Amino acid sequence: MLTFRTTHGERSLPLTNTEAYSEAPGPLDGFRVIDFGQYLAGPLTAMLLADQGAEVIRVDPRTGPLWQTPMNAVLNRGKKSIALDLKDSSDQEIARALVLSADVVIENFRPGVMDRLGLGEKWARAAKPSLIYLSLPGFAESDARRRQWRAWEGVVAAATSHYRDTGARTKLIEDRPVYTALPMASYYAGIQGAVAVSLGLLRKRTTGLGATAEVPLFNASISPLGYMGLFMKDVPARYPGPAGMPPGIAEILFREMRTRGEFAAMRQLYADSSNPFYFNYRCSDGRLFFLCASLTRLHIDRAIRVLGIAAMLDNLGMTRDNLYADLGRRVDKNIHAPDNWSKDDRELVREHLIKIFEKRPAHHWEQLFGDAGVPCTVHRTNEEYVKQDWVRDSELMVKVITPEYGPMWQPNRLVYFPGDGDQACDLAPSSRLDEDRQDIIGDLPRREEKSGSRQPVEGTSSGPLNGNRVLDFTNVISGPTCGRTLAECGAEVIKIDSPSPTHPPETAIILGFDVNRGKRSLLLDLKNPGAKDVLEKLVRTADVVIYNGPDPVLQRLGLTYDDLKEVNPRLIVCQLTAFGAPAAGPSARRQGYDEVVQSANGIQVRFGGPDDPLLHGSASCLDYSTGYIATFAILLALIRRGTTGMGSHVCTSLALAGQAVQLPYCFDYEGRGPWSEPRGQDALGSGPLNRIYNTADGWIFISLPSSEAERLVAVAELGVHGNETLEDLERTLEAVLATKTSTEWEDLLNPLQIGAQRLWSLAELKDAHIREIDAPDHFVDGDQMQSPVFLRYSHELGSIVEHLAPSWIRRDLGGLRMGAAAPRYGEHSEAILRELGYRAEEIAALICSGVVATQVTENGNYLPM
Repeated sequence: MLTFRTTHGERSLPLTNTEAYSEAPGPLDGFRVIDFGQYLAGPLTAMLLADQGAEVIRVDPRTGPLWQTPMNAVLNRGKKSIALDLKDSSDQEIARALVLSADVVIENFRPGVMDRLGLGEKWARAAKPSLIYLSLPGFAESDARRRQWRAWEGVVAAATSHYRDTGARTKLIEDRPVYTALPMASYYAGIQGAVAVSLGLLRKRTTGLGATAEVPLFNASISPLGYMGLFMKDVPARYPGPAGMPPGIAEILFREMRTRGEFAAMRQLYADSSNPFYFNYRCSDGRLFFLCASLTRLHIDRAIRVLGIAAMLDNLGMTRDNLYADLGRRVDKNIHAPDNWSKDDRELVREHLIKIFEKRPAHHWEQLFGDAGVPCTVHRTNEEYVKQDWVRDSELMVKVITPEYGPMWQPNRLVYFPGDGDQACDLAPSSRLDEDRQDIIGDLPRREEKSGSRQPVEGTSSGPLNGNRVLDFTNVISGPTCGRTLAECGAEVIKIDSPSPTHPPETAIILGFDVNRGKRSLLLDLKNPGAKDVLEKLVRTADVVIYNGPDPVLQRLGLTYDDLKEVNPRLIVCQLTAFGAPAAGPSARRQGYDEVVQSANGIQVRFGGPDDPLLHGSASCLDYSTGYIATFAILLALIRRGTTGMGSHVCTSLALAGQAVQLPYCFDYEGRGPWSEPRGQDALGSGPLNRIYNTADGWIFISLPSSEAERLVAVAELGVHGNETLEDLERTLEAVLATKTSTEWEDLLNPLQIGAQRLWSLAELKDAHIREIDAPDHFVDGDQMQSPVFLRYSHELGSIVEHLAPSWIRRDLGGLRMGAAAPRYGEHSEAILRELGYRAEEIAALICSGVVATQVTENGNYLPM
C-alpha cells in the first residue's frame, strides 16, 4: 500500500502503475496506442481502447492536460503517462519514436497542427504503413471555411442544431434555443473514433495495411439526428406526430399560434395531448414517477393490469385492434394506440391515473411496474443516481483507486464480455503526469525493433466488413442502428422480425426508414415451433447475431448465447439491454427505453429541471450512441475471433451509454465539488464566455477559455475593456452582439481565435444540404464532400423520403455505403429461404403455417414497410 497526501486529504491505495493491472486480458491485448488527444473526444476514444486491453500511452504537455478536470481521472484510467513539449526538438524525437512503436495514433487537433509538429499522418503512414492514424478535428479537413476555427464543444453543437432541436416541446412552442451541458459532439466522436480504430485493426489483420481515418466532431454530432431529420410524404394521418397530432399538423398549427403569441394556449394544447401511458406522475412522497408503457401493446396491457383499469377502458368503448390494419375512424378507440384517442378520453384516463399514483410513494410504483415488465422509473438527479445501491451493486459504476482523489466511483466499461471472468477485474487507475517516462523511453528500442518494416500486402480500403453476415433481431433504434452501421461498413444484414409486431407502426415503420436501410427483411415467428429449423440454418450461415432485450425474454425465444453457440461456435452474439451491466442483478432484467434511462440517471432532470424533467433529444441522446457502442463491441469480438477462432457473447446497455454521455459530471469521490452544471430550459451556457447570444438575425454561440479573455479586448467592435465583472461582461456582449448578423460575427471573431458559430436548426441544415438522388444505394460519401448530406428520393410506392446520409468517418475507412431504401417487412422472406435451400413447396408450407410471412399489414401496399 502507498500513502500520500492530496488536497482532499490522506489516501492509501495500491500501486498506481498500470502494469499492476496488466494481468487483465482483453480483445485489444497486445496493441499499442499513442494518445495525443486533449479535452474529451480523443482521450475518450483512447480510454475505450484501454478498457479493452490495449496498452495506451498518454502524451500530455509538461504542464499537464489542457483541461484540468476531475474527469481526467476517468478518461486516463489504464493509460501510461509521459509529458512532452511537442515544440521542443528533443521531445519531438521521442514522440516520433513513440509513433513508430505504435499500432494506433490518436489526435484531435485542428487539421495541419500535427503536420507542423512533424508528426502528421503523411509522415507517420509513410514511415510505418501498417499504422492506424485517427484524427478527430472539430470540422473536417475538407471544410474550407471552418477547418481552422477553434471548434470547442459549444461551437460544434451550435453548428449541428443541438441547441435548436434537442428539446421537442420547446422547439414546438417557443422555438428558442436551449443550452445543454451534455458534450454530445465529443461523446459521439469518441465512440465513433473507437469504431474507426477497430475497423482499421480488422483491415490490418486481413491486408497488412494501416489506415488514415478522420472522424470530425461536426460529422459525429450530426449522426444521431437521423430520425429527427427524417421526412416522409403521404404518411397516413393516423400515425401520430408531435403532440399526438397527425404528422405535419402540429408544426403548422403551433407555428401559426406562435405568430399570434398564443403561448398559454399552445402549452395547454400540448398538455392536453399527453399520452396517459407516457407521462410523469406525482406520487405520495412528492417524487415524480415516469411511466413509459405506450411503446408496445405488451407494455400497455401489463400497465392496465397493474393499474386495475380494464373495466374503465371497456366502459369507454375501447377495443384491442390490429395496429397494422386500416381501421379508419376506429383507431381512436384502440387501447393500443393512446396517442390517437380523443382529447376527452385521454384526459379522463390521465386524471384517473393521477389520483391512483397519488396514493403510493414513487419507489413503490417503480418496484410494482418493474416487476410486471413495464418500463418505468423514479426521476432522479445524476447525483442521486451514482449513489444508488443498485447502480453500484450491478457494477454500472465501479470504484477505482485514483492517485488524485482516492476511491472514486466511475462509469464502468461501455462494452463487456459476460463469459470473461478475468475482465471483471478492477479498472486500472490513471498514472500521475510523466510517471511512466523512464519505462516508456527505455522500452522504445525494443518496440522499434519489433515493429520492423514489414511491407503490406495488397488490399482494398472499401467495405471493411465485406463477407460478414449479420442477423439483426432488434427493434426500435439502438439495435437497428448497430445493424445499419455494420451494413454501411460492408456487412450483409438480414433484419428478422415477428409477423405480428408489438410496436406500433410509428415506431416500427417510421423509425425503420432511418435505421433499417441497407438491410434485407425476413418475417419469422420465433414462438412457432416450426421456426427452429429456419433459425438454425440462418445461424449456421451467420457471423454475428444482434438482439436487444433482457435475459428472460431471450431465454423464451431460444436466442441466448448458449443456445446459439451450440449451432455455430464461431458466432458473435451482441446483446443490448436497458440497464445491463457486468454484475448481473435484478436491475439488469428491467425493461426500458432511451427516455427511461434518461429519467433514471439524471439527464431529464438536468435538461428540464427538477420539477419539469424533459427528454433530451428526440431519439438522439442514448439510442443512437448505444447502437454505435454495440458496433464497437462487435468489432472487438471480431478482432478477438481472428486470434482465437472462437465466437463470443458481448454486451452493452443504454445505462452504460447514459453514464458516458454525462462523463464530465458522472463520478463521485469524497470531497467532490457541487453538482452545479447548467440545467433547465432557461440555460444559455456555462458563463459569459461560453453561451448563446442573440444577434441581428438569430443566435450565435461564443466560446473562449476564461484564461484567454484578453482576446476580447483586441476586438474594438465588442467594446470590452478587460476590467469588467462577469455580470458586466455578459451584459456588454448581449448588447453588442445584437448589432450584427451571426455570419458577420463568425467572419470577424474566428480569425482572432474566438470561437463563434451561428445556431443552425435541423430544417436549415437540410434545406442547405439536400440532394436529389435516384435511389439511396447510389450514394457513397466521399472525403471531400461537404457535410451533412440529406438525400431526397422517391420510394417504391411513390412517397417522397428525405433523410440523413452517413458521413461520420472519412479518408481510408470512409466511403460508407448508404444501402438500399429500408425494405418492406417480409420483402425478402422467400428469397432468403431459397438461399437456405428450401424448395418452393416447403416455403409455401412455412408461410401457410405462420412460421414465415411476407408482410405484416392486411393490405401489402398500405405502407412500404
